[in-house]
Amino acid sequence: IPLTEKHYENFSSGLYSQEFTKKTYDDIFRRARIALEKGQSVILDASFKRKGDRLRAIELAKESGAWFLALKSAWEALIIAPGV
Repeated sequence: IPLTEKHYENFSSGLYSQEFTKKTYDDIFRRARIALEKGQSVILDASFKRKGDRLRAIELAKESGAWFLALKSAWEALIIAPGV
């Protein structure tokens, strides 16, 4: 899908369906494996909401002898006063 193409889908359908999500993660892992086999570093930038996908990422790192680091972010409102 071109980056400039707009899609407005209901949550859990279309681009956000489980089927499309699986295809996306399969492609991410396929590309990561190719890069790791070439000795390149990779960053998998995804939500990894499903435990199975997180475990798959860990396994890929182990198989490739690569380091694995997972970052979890949580959005909280932060207000910084001027001059602080």
